[in-house]
Amino acid sequence: EEIAYVRYYKPDGTLLHEERSGSRDPGTPRLSATELSLLSGSTRSDSAYQLDAGGDNGDEYRVSASLWAESIVADGLIGFDPSAGGQEEAILLGFVELGLDFSSFRASMNRRVVQWSLGILLSVFVLTVIGLVGIRRALRPLHDLREPLSNLAAGNLDLPVDEAEHSELAAINDALASTISALHQRDRDIREAANFDALTGLMGRVGLTERLKSEIASARKNGGVSAVLFLDLDQFKYVNDTVGHGAGDRLLIRVADLFRSLSNEEDLICRYGGDEFILVRHGTSLDAAEQFAARIVESMADIQFVEDGRAFNVRCSIGLTMVDANSDKPEDLIAQADLACHEAKGLGRNRYQVFTRDRGEREQIAADMGWSDRIREALDSGGLSLRYQPIVRIEDNDESIYEVLLRMKGEGRSVIPPGAFLPAANRFGLTGDLDFWVIRTAFEKLAKIRRKRPDVVFSLNLSGIVFSEPRMIDYVAEQLEASGLPGSAIIFEVTEQVAIRHIEDANTIMRALIDFGCRFALDDFGSGFSSFNYLKQLPVSFLKIDGAFIENLARDEADRAIVTAIAQIAVAVGTKTIAEHVPDEPTLKILEEIGVDFAQGYYIGRPARKIRMTPVPVA
Repeated sequence: EEIAYVRYYKPDGTLLHEERSGSRDPGTPRLSATELSLLSGSTRSDSAYQLDAGGDNGDEYRVSASLWAESIVADGLIGFDPSAGGQEEAILLGFVELGLDFSSFRASMNRRVVQWSLGILLSVFVLTVIGLVGIRRALRPLHDLREPLSNLAAGNLDLPVDEAEHSELAAINDALASTISALHQRDRDIREAANFDALTGLMGRVGLTERLKSEIASARKNGGVSAVLFLDLDQFKYVNDTVGHGAGDRLLIRVADLFRSLSNEEDLICRYGGDEFILVRHGTSLDAAEQFAARIVESMADIQFVEDGRAFNVRCSIGLTMVDANSDKPEDLIAQADLACHEAKGLGRNRYQVFTRDRGEREQIAADMGWSDRIREALDSGGLSLRYQPIVRIEDNDESIYEVLLRMKGEGRSVIPPGAFLPAANRFGLTGDLDFWVIRTAFEKLAKIRRKRPDVVFSLNLSGIVFSEPRMIDYVAEQLEASGLPGSAIIFEVTEQVAIRHIEDANTIMRALIDFGCRFALDDFGSGFSSFNYLKQLPVSFLKIDGAFIENLARDEADRAIVTAIAQIAVAVGTKTIAEHVPDEPTLKILEEIGVDFAQGYYIGRPARKIRMTPVPVA
């Protein structure tokens, strides 16, 4: 197929014969005279031809050569005579032209290249697919872990972890299973800490609420009744004040053990707070519940608590209410039993009292429930506000300390004093939320005020609940950092009775906050029996003398003697004194003579919405 044609020419250049490989005209011109002349110019076989390339792709070639005939002298193998004359002759016979066409070869090669290329690409594709399938199969166990890990990150711990075939993945699965197990254990520990009182081991408030919900549901479904007893120890505060907080804890443990011994396995016993307990007895009648309450009162009367050689007779008052199909919420039942307990105390203590649904008590419960709802709404919707009352330094009338006072917004422009809603907040566990709101809001406002008056210091009141709040220290640290305030700009006030009641926890919290630079003031100092006993144990910078000793100071020599003693003791222990409820100028003069450092009261300045950006002298 490569030979396209052959042409033979006579010596004079005329075409003698042409042979083609097909019927197609090759289209190649015949040899020209010039080409013929060149070919006929030499008889040497190595130079008597021409090679030309052509075609669109350079795949056509033409080879042309001259044809010669040579005569040689006969050698005469026999009788050869080298001397004989004679010459060799060359005669031009003609020309030959050969046309070569390699296009079919090129096309064939191109087809093969394409075929091989496609084959290679197909092989690469197949190998890639096989590789991807293999990788996906190898990574499938890791892919299967994506959903469990996402659920784990979202807080869902109910995840099955299957066994892995490969040792490397088995290690990952084991680690994941161990993590889930550890998180389950952590949650159990947290629930146990929330559900049980650390001191007595009794149920906490969370478990109590769930049990009361269950009792209400059971009463509605089955028509039975259960009893809720609210127990409050009598004279517990006296024990705490007299022989200390540790003795009070030991008494609570002993009382808890007594309640356990009197109860059955189905009863729930909760330490509700401080010296208050709640006991829930399932499936009992009112008569049986009263007999049970009477037995508790009698058993408590037999307790004689001895500490440091002193004997204390501890009693309890009990409020009793029944759970029936008409019961609504756990909070209602607690409030009913609490009200009955208060009535028992009012009737002489050391007794039980059954809650009755008369008009007055219904109104009281409704009022308490209403306050609880209003407090929650105020916390959520900006229904609270702050007022600021100045505390001046008597020596130079410097007015840089302001006590921050909480108020609730009433109708119109009216405000509600804390005495109206704090009892309900304390009863329903909202006091801590109010404390944190005051801290956050006061810090934010003080940061703005100190841009113009960098000398201003805020004094904030704390309730006793924060001393059992584990996040209190971190919360204050976060708010100091967020507001940019130095700790020295904050004074925390805690009442003497609260500090004594929570002496150990108070010490821990106070010292941690003092490390931030904050200071503490002991409020209502002198109102308790053991003020001076605990003074050395509490790291306070200020003593706020109870206003009961200040209001009649100008007319009562006994009050003057007490205030003088407190001022002298404060100097001895290195603390400053603040007189509360200063009513007039004569009282202020007496305080200055005694050596009291600061004064506060309506004569000094009433609580206001804003502080004085330019201090005004008192007199």
